[in-house]
Amino acid sequence: MLGRAVRPEVLSLGEVPGLGDVQLRPWRDDDHDAVLRAYLDPDIIRWITQVPKPDDSYVRTWLRQRQDGWARGSLISWAVTAGRDGSAGGPSAANAEALLGSVALKRFDYARQKPPPVHADVSYWIVPDFRGHGLATRVASFAARWAWSSHRLHRVELHHELSNSGSCWVAEKAGYELEGTLRRSYWTPGGWVDEHIHAFIAPGE
Repeated sequence: MLGRAVRPEVLSLGEVPGLGDVQLRPWRDDDHDAVLRAYLDPDIIRWITQVPKPDDSYVRTWLRQRQDGWARGSLISWAVTAGRDGSAGGPSAANAEALLGSVALKRFDYARQKPPPVHADVSYWIVPDFRGHGLATRVASFAARWAWSSHRLHRVELHHELSNSGSCWVAEKAGYELEGTLRRSYWTPGGWVDEHIHAFIAPGE
């Protein structure tokens, strides 16, 4: 099953209080500037990119990898955007489709093998201006449920550094049960660090 393409999908997350209608869609080239702005955020740099100053080249490569991921079936990645209608309570009509964040399922090609030697791994980030609405919890939960309903992947993992208490809270709220600690499992510019491993198990599995 390795290398089997996945058809890109545009999905509705529904109404998110304070943000209006939210959708998930595949990344496009014209998302470049919005991603570059998001990658100026210190928290995204610390927990996600670990690159002090992501530049145009970094973002172009990042977008290309996510676009190619669908064709290869290896990385399922969506831009989280405001609905096109500029719903009340969310971004104005002039800012419809504003970038709110990102959610992805990594190792997707390996997870679809039978039996799977590894499981899909969810990752996400939210643009600073749109935090505080429970969006991270919504997208992390949605991605795992989509993996089950569309591809019967019964297990999706979420990994985060032990010091990232915010991600620990999001994981548990999104239905990813804490299973333990992976010692010196993740490389950062400061060296190897421990991670928490959480897992979402499909209902009834």
